[in-house]
Amino acid sequence: MRKLALFIFLIPIIASAQQKKLVDKVIAKVDGEVILQSDLDQAFAFYRMQFPPNISDQELKKKILNELINEKLLYVEAKRDTTIKVTDEEVEKYLDQQIENMKKQMGEKAFEENLKKEGLTEATLRRKYRKNVREQLYVQKLIEKKIKPLISVSPDEVKKFYETHLDSIPPKPDMVRIAHILIRIKPSPEVVSEAKRKADALYKKLKSGASFEDLASKYSDDLQSAANGGDIGVVKKTDLPENIRKVVVPLEPGEYCQPVQGEYGFHIFKMVEKQNDLYHLRQIFVQFRPTKQDTLRAKQLAEKIYKMLKSGKYTFDQLAAKYSDDLDTKDLGGDLGWIPVNNLPPKMRAVIDTMKVGEISAPVLTQFGYHIIKLIDRKKGGRPSFDEIQPQLTQILYQRKLQQAIDDYVKKLKKKIYVKVYTS
Repeated sequence: MRKLALFIFLIPIIASAQQKKLVDKVIAKVDGEVILQSDLDQAFAFYRMQFPPNISDQELKKKILNELINEKLLYVEAKRDTTIKVTDEEVEKYLDQQIENMKKQMGEKAFEENLKKEGLTEATLRRKYRKNVREQLYVQKLIEKKIKPLISVSPDEVKKFYETHLDSIPPKPDMVRIAHILIRIKPSPEVVSEAKRKADALYKKLKSGASFEDLASKYSDDLQSAANGGDIGVVKKTDLPENIRKVVVPLEPGEYCQPVQGEYGFHIFKMVEKQNDLYHLRQIFVQFRPTKQDTLRAKQLAEKIYKMLKSGKYTFDQLAAKYSDDLDTKDLGGDLGWIPVNNLPPKMRAVIDTMKVGEISAPVLTQFGYHIIKLIDRKKGGRPSFDEIQPQLTQILYQRKLQQAIDDYVKKLKKKIYVKVYTS
């Protein structure tokens, strides 16, 4: 099982604020400090979505409780060291940073709405977590003083680590830097209306009591998720387009939204579980099915743009800015940056394999539409050299040593600090 974050008792603020009524009873004592059932429940809710389902709830809770105890041990030891001090100013500064980060992630309006829903204000939220922040700062200072000075990583150790693990270090892929002008196959109004009619009919079935999972399995055009009852897994809030984000974020577990239009069709989303800015979703997807006329219209425009490029009267940047349907890159001259060759659609990859740096391709059709591609540069992959990954390997070794030193330190603390776990 992978390691939990060291400072588990300061779960991101909004994650804790979103928890409903938690049962408060003492489940462990460390010296004079207590660990409550609510502490365990909060941490479990936060970490459950981040661990694979083959790890049972009981096993995960046991591990979390052990981490909570370890952190209390470090806090107790830090408090015993009279040279370690945490000021009110430090606590407030840390709280300021945490709250500011949450506002940036969620947006100020959503942040305020979540507080209001939980019956909190920013002031009461601060009071609620001030003690946790103070504890974390004490532990950080203890580690800085007692443990980190003992950790060092020599160049010889890093070199030996590289040589020992060379076979397990993944090779760098072949990379290309390309720009493109994307012409999407835009569905006609009739195609959009037909997809909307079907999506509305499915939504009506849901409102009448039909199973979301059954409808997704039978009717969703996303065949991969349909096979799993529409389950698309966990997605980040920031990965959702703005119009979809607006309807998904307010959903509570078990709720589903009205059909919402995306780039390729209509989606009906069901919230399975939510935590912070992570959403476990199911969807029913009704795809736009463009007609031959829609496809021909896009092809003709792409061929027209290609001829304009070949004429030499226009630059790639100019035509990308004017015509490309890729809104993220059109103002960058269509530049997609460096991309692993294996990540490209097969048809695009086949064309790029035949191109020389600086060349521009004729229109290429993929599932996204027609692309006119400019090959800016390419570089060969292969096993990374020691110099290339020395900084990353040094950091890996340092973190391994630090974690082992903390584990060893906690084992010593358990021999001298009273710990009591209450079984239910």
